[in-house]
Amino acid sequence: LFLFLLLPFSSSALPAFRPAESPALIDVPVYSLSTCGADGSTNMNIVTFCTPVSTRPVRLYSLGMYEGTLSAENFERGGSGILQLLRPCHADLVRVLGGTSGRDVDKARRCAELGYAWTDPAGGADGPSVLPGCAHYARLRRVGAAADGGSHAVVLCEVEEIFVPDDD
Repeated sequence: LFLFLLLPFSSSALPAFRPAESPALIDVPVYSLSTCGADGSTNMNIVTFCTPVSTRPVRLYSLGMYEGTLSAENFERGGSGILQLLRPCHADLVRVLGGTSGRDVDKARRCAELGYAWTDPAGGADGPSVLPGCAHYARLRRVGAAADGGSHAVVLCEVEEIFVPDDD
């Protein structure tokens, strides 16, 4: 079954490596986190540092939240949000959601102009609006304080609910 373990190992089988000038881009899922402001308004950002870290006894995710953003402030204050797994069709939204600030730009209007008007979350539940057509949505609740990760705060979150669009 594991016969390859019996084969002689040769370092010449490894590819040649050279130092990199910058970190390589890694093809990872891209998420958007939807949060509520103190006034109840929705803001969304892009989250590229996101990974599940536990499934039992509760499902936990770790998020990297870019420091100083409106979304990070909303999540720190409110402690909850909706994580949205984007699909390739959402590619045009990345610059709007991740390259601009909700303090300066009406992200809801810009997304609507691109054909992605924000909608109420599943079942009309309380919380921030969501993008239509995401692969799935996860309602998150922050667990504990954020850890300093340099440019990003590392936040541990419990997944309270996962839902998918009705058209799937």
